[in-house]
Amino acid sequence: MGSIYRISCNCGYEKQLNVGGGLASCSLNTVNRMFSDEELKAFNSYYRNEEVKSFLIENELSFCDKCKEIMTVPVLRAELINNKKIQIVGKCLTCNDGIQILGDSVICPKCGKEMIKEDIGNWD
Repeated sequence: MGSIYRISCNCGYEKQLNVGGGLASCSLNTVNRMFSDEELKAFNSYYRNEEVKSFLIENELSFCDKCKEIMTVPVLRAELINNKKIQIVGKCLTCNDGIQILGDSVICPKCGKEMIKEDIGNWD
């Protein structure tokens, strides 16, 4: 189950975003729908060779430097049987450019101040 967050700033910038994962977070169909064949090339090779111990796809708070927007993008994390970890991060939903995953502290892209993050619900 994922969380719904409202992030807001005193300057008026506000977003409501679905973070985390739902029932389909461990589905190979979801993985294949969220990422391109090129992005999944290494993961699919490991999967075919039965080297993937576990994987999970979740929406994470992110920032596109080009669009100057906060959003969520899918992130696939997998652990292989040799304990190696791989991660595939989605692209910006608007410009298809690379993005930056945000940590706990979210800075407003409009004024540069720290934003307030409220957990307002759940989704699945």
